[in-house]
Amino acid sequence: MIELNGVQRHYSTGGQRVTALAAVDLEIHRGEYVAITGASGSGKSTLLNILGCLDRPSQGSYRLDGEDTAALDDEALSRMRNQRIGFVFQSFHLLPRLSVLENVMLPARFAGRLHDPLIEQRARQLLQRVGLGERLEHRPQELSGGQMQRAAIARALVMQPSLLLADEPTGNLDSRSARAVLELIDELHRGGQTVVLVTHDHDIAGHAPREVRLRDGQVELDRRAAEVHDALA
Repeated sequence: MIELNGVQRHYSTGGQRVTALAAVDLEIHRGEYVAITGASGSGKSTLLNILGCLDRPSQGSYRLDGEDTAALDDEALSRMRNQRIGFVFQSFHLLPRLSVLENVMLPARFAGRLHDPLIEQRARQLLQRVGLGERLEHRPQELSGGQMQRAAIARALVMQPSLLLADEPTGNLDSRSARAVLELIDELHRGGQTVVLVTHDHDIAGHAPREVRLRDGQVELDRRAAEVHDALA
């Protein structure tokens, strides 16, 4: 589903060239749950931006669902982000003037499907699924941090994306709320959702059956939970 071949990303700053990613090769199959880990400056955020079609590689290729993203113009990339990729951010990014239901339906607005009854039905079902079925008309400021993140997950799923990208999704949550959000992501994965989660926390990364660790813009480690279990046995 995800194919990165020789992906590099360079930036120019202060007259110097900085390499954020250096020849990354990575394949992620449909239905996998992968944690991207690494220290600050390892390239995690740059890789996430490329996977989410928010940025383009300087060199190399990125294919999503078999489609070469380099062949897409900005409008086509925008459609891909809207229809195939769901984003969950650390800071929720819910709009305070909109209700929870309206926030979840925002991707449909950008797709020109705001008044599609199937989208509204799906949004209501998702909010029920994440435990917010009684909070549809509440504003974000009336929710706890954990509830806001669950609403953000429902929003990420409303367009039925093939890929869910989660960037430090528990970073602003207390431990109890964090566990609830991670359990929800675990449940989504068991249901067949492809998940890529970026985190610096090894305990959170342990929820994913596969870990890809970056260092200095390169893949330092790519291992599955079964391999870790075998090594400890």
